[in-house]
Amino acid sequence: MVEIKKIFSDSFNLLLHNKKIIIPILLSIIFSLILGSLFLNLSGLNPLLKEIRSASAEFDNQKTDYLTNTTNIGEGNYSSELITYLSKGSSNSPYNKEFSRYLKEKGFEWSNYKQLLNSRNIILLIIFITISIIGSFYFSCVAYTIIALAIHKKGIGFQNVIKVANRFLFQFLWLEILSTFIVIVPIAIVIGITVYFYSLSKILGVLSGLIFFILIIVYIIFIELKLLFATPAMYIDQKNAIDSIKHSFQITKGNIWQVIIILFIITGITIFSNTFINQPFSSTYSNVMFGSNWIKISISFIFVLFFIILKSFASTFEHTFLFYAYIDFKGIRKGDKMMNNYLVNYIKEQLKNGYDINSIREAIAQQGYERGEIEDSINYAYGNSKSITEKESNKIVKTDMLNPRYQGFWIRFLAFILDGIIIGIPAWILQIGLMYATKIPSMMYLVSLAMLVLIVYMDGIKGGTPGKLILGMRIVNEKGEYIGIPMAILRYIGKILSGMILCIGYFMIAWDEKKQGLHDKIAQTYVVKV
Repeated sequence: MVEIKKIFSDSFNLLLHNKKIIIPILLSIIFSLILGSLFLNLSGLNPLLKEIRSASAEFDNQKTDYLTNTTNIGEGNYSSELITYLSKGSSNSPYNKEFSRYLKEKGFEWSNYKQLLNSRNIILLIIFITISIIGSFYFSCVAYTIIALAIHKKGIGFQNVIKVANRFLFQFLWLEILSTFIVIVPIAIVIGITVYFYSLSKILGVLSGLIFFILIIVYIIFIELKLLFATPAMYIDQKNAIDSIKHSFQITKGNIWQVIIILFIITGITIFSNTFINQPFSSTYSNVMFGSNWIKISISFIFVLFFIILKSFASTFEHTFLFYAYIDFKGIRKGDKMMNNYLVNYIKEQLKNGYDINSIREAIAQQGYERGEIEDSINYAYGNSKSITEKESNKIVKTDMLNPRYQGFWIRFLAFILDGIIIGIPAWILQIGLMYATKIPSMMYLVSLAMLVLIVYMDGIKGGTPGKLILGMRIVNEKGEYIGIPMAILRYIGKILSGMILCIGYFMIAWDEKKQGLHDKIAQTYVVKV
């Protein structure tokens, strides 16, 4: 069985100790933003988009003025207006329909966009898309290379990374072509058969189309699972494109449910990143591009830089997680050649003699060992499931883990309500207040991010959010220790997944023997009474 907790901790550790590995993703994001900005200015789209942005700001100001006016709170439609405003990031939000009506009332001319649909701009678009694809491809190759080198504890200097990346370049291109071919060709054949049936009979064509549509969805998911480890196999084991695909098919054979679990977690990481990083990044970037107030633009620019760095860390972490998942899936982690047996025995001996882990780490570092080798040996000495990113002096909770008092669904639901009162309501008031004071809508994302940091810190270091602490509950691992920041993040990602499957992940608490929700099982945590 794959060890999600171990994979997550290893990925977190690698990123923590090798922050330079985010650079390729960071450069890729900046490269894309520069290209996008150039195209908007050269094509003439920028002034029109600024016009829409200005109308959007006016419309948004009307909404915020209404919502922040205390005399309106008692009105019958206030609640619906508030819900509409808070859901404006959703594609199906009524906010978007109201804004479309507002544009019509303002007399906005959509015909201006049609004038820009000329041969010059189409050629420009093709050129910029081509450059973007080539750039993204190369930066991806470099990103995978630097992650693989960091995992193998090899040099990640500029020259070595570029040298190795260039060596992989053709094989990576061939891998992408083959993977696309494997996906597209069967789909094209099925579409051709559907068209043929439709030419014979409309009813037969519609029926076959529905059946083939379901089969195509199943096929795409199946191939996604079978090809999941093709890229890590190429970079970790230095295989060619064909062998990487074959190997990915081989190691996933008969283990499809474990692959689904890994893909499920990666999906959770992606949703987590989109919610707390990508959405606020898009909002603040549009403020920079199309804003008119220089003070707001300056503030938004600072936020853009902040979110670019966060986005780089999140994307790099997602790739790193996949690579470590591949290593764990192959079952080679225990045979990792970079783990020094001498150091492991030395660390265990020093721990028995009462030395603290920081003193041991410094003593080993003075002997000239690489930091990555030291951390791997420390982690192994602590136990295969223990991560050094959890506090070395993790506080032991006052509970008997041999006879723990697991906390059930309703008491945890009450804790959730208390958290809503203690954290949720003040955060909502702060969101509205900041938006009203600054007239910058993206401020609401900043408050959401601050809430996330607070929740992760409280869960990882203090044992739970205020609701749980008030009711005498603590979140612990199997040893009765506080879980630390990395596992608190993993547990939060698990919460997203729990909600994504119709909240079944939360309802599991009611019937599970140890009162674990899906998020608890993913992070291997327990909620106990102290």
